[in-house]
Amino acid sequence: MTTTTVNTILPEFADSIGAYVGAFSTTTAVGGTGSLTTIISTGLRDIGFTDDDVLNDFFIRITSGNNDDVIRRISDYTGSSGAIAITGTDLTGDSSAGTTFEVYRYDPNQLINSLNSATRRAFPALHKVMHDRTLTTAYQQYRYTRPTSIMPRYIRQVYLVPKFDVKTYSENILNDLNCDFEESTSSVPDDWADSANITDAIENDTTDPNNNMVYRGNSSAKLTCAATSTGTYTLSASSPTNYESEELNFSIWVYSKYASLVSAMIQIDSDTATTGTAHSGGGWERLIVSATASNVGSTVKVGLSFASNSTIYTVYADEAILTSGASESPLGSEVRVYDWREEGDYFRFLGTPNSLYQIHVVGAAQLETLDTTGTTTITLEPHQRDFLYSYGAERFFEGELDQTSYEDQTAILRTIQHYRNRRLEGVGEMILPPLVQGVTS
Repeated sequence: MTTTTVNTILPEFADSIGAYVGAFSTTTAVGGTGSLTTIISTGLRDIGFTDDDVLNDFFIRITSGNNDDVIRRISDYTGSSGAIAITGTDLTGDSSAGTTFEVYRYDPNQLINSLNSATRRAFPALHKVMHDRTLTTAYQQYRYTRPTSIMPRYIRQVYLVPKFDVKTYSENILNDLNCDFEESTSSVPDDWADSANITDAIENDTTDPNNNMVYRGNSSAKLTCAATSTGTYTLSASSPTNYESEELNFSIWVYSKYASLVSAMIQIDSDTATTGTAHSGGGWERLIVSATASNVGSTVKVGLSFASNSTIYTVYADEAILTSGASESPLGSEVRVYDWREEGDYFRFLGTPNSLYQIHVVGAAQLETLDTTGTTTITLEPHQRDFLYSYGAERFFEGELDQTSYEDQTAILRTIQHYRNRRLEGVGEMILPPLVQGVTS
């Protein structure tokens, strides 16, 4: 879906409720007059703000320069010069004019709060579709924690992804190497290189009981990172220059109970490594990363990057795939599951799922929480923004009711009803992913 920034959302919403005056640029550098609480823009005079005090108690939001995202109340306005005096501590001086800022009738913080309230009220009419693949089935385990990214009772679909034979997959650039950790010498995986602070060993599969630290085949890698240390564990691809300027996609299965410490990585020669999203700490999880092979000299390394932890920690790795040209790492064919149900913070399989299959959970989440940082994003298509603004306007003017006289409340109530009517038209309302389930929750 499309994401939109606060720099777009905030003035649009303010304009929809008559709270936006406009965007302007300073014609004198901030601090250029000797005052760091004065902002000057003759652009204010150019559009008719020539009277003194006409902008008093309005608000400015600075959108560039050394004071980007600062919000202040206007304490005084001089119409002859377009000078705004602001409340609060000194700003940071700018080296030149041209700093952009916006003027609002109401505090932008209040407007943002109204939009955040609107995202909660609008759910599920406005939502994010979430695809979570952080869970993996375990032997004889039927109940799993609902992904926190998905709202309670809003799991919509569940799939199982079978194991993938990386060694026989013809598109795997690593299939001529020990990509499945089935080869070892003196109990150490062949081909892989451990940096300082990382110790590797072969982890062999067992039965009765089954060793769940082996994802597929007969063995995996047991990797230990020393306390308060970082490191890498890498495999160098053969014929790396064959992939010049191609997109590379690497994935590897990792078992970890430590969140945010282990990530998949790609490194071209001695360049800074590209890392993917860190492991969530929930058990077996497929870590992925993408990078473009630019200016390949002699090596393309893939593997794992280890972050520092206060104590020693161990993870397990298995089944590595590196592909080129495609836009994502390959997956096995998903199988849709019908016999499941939600149970509070969990969901349960009613049948017996295959062991160590990836679980793909599809569900819905609330839209993101906004703040006054201009680059903060919210996942929303352009045609859905007015629907959010109608919710936001209702919430904003409800707050105004408690701060107005009895005589003015009737007018505010009519305004609230106007935005409610617009919302009830349903333009921009989203439809949830279909519920695919053979039993009711």
